[in-house]
Amino acid sequence: MKAAACAVLAPLLAVLVGCGSLDAAPSPLAGDLLSAPTTLNLSGQLLRIDASPRLSGAALGVHVRLQSGTSLPRVTPTAVFMVTRNGVWTAPLRLDPARRCSGCPCLQGQARGRGEGVRSGEPVQVVVRLKDARGRLLWLRDPQATVTDSRPAQ
Repeated sequence: MKAAACAVLAPLLAVLVGCGSLDAAPSPLAGDLLSAPTTLNLSGQLLRIDASPRLSGAALGVHVRLQSGTSLPRVTPTAVFMVTRNGVWTAPLRLDPARRCSGCPCLQGQARGRGEGVRSGEPVQVVVRLKDARGRLLWLRDPQATVTDSRPAQ
């Protein structure tokens, strides 16, 4: 009887398990993001980011600069996450065409979205999700960024 039940339930279980989607990575939690490293050593190159979050009315933009000493390892930044006092803000990252920053090789990009609950002067931690040449997801954090206001002072 048990063998018959297993023979019927095993294919059913396989179908049900196949219904889930693993195409999209789950959204990281604030604790996961805060434990991201502030430097990565990829192929002997030390990689770090510098982020500049800027609030303009209800819109929030984050400029990110990914840089290394002499050459950049093959990575693609895909998204920006920002840990604020109210939770986690996220937006896709659009790369700028410039490949050099002050004489050093770098990747630069912008992430934009709504800035609900974010205040000018607020200290935040910005994390960039990277994809390496083998398809692995990596995380890199700028631990000291402060939201600035791009509106002129009145």
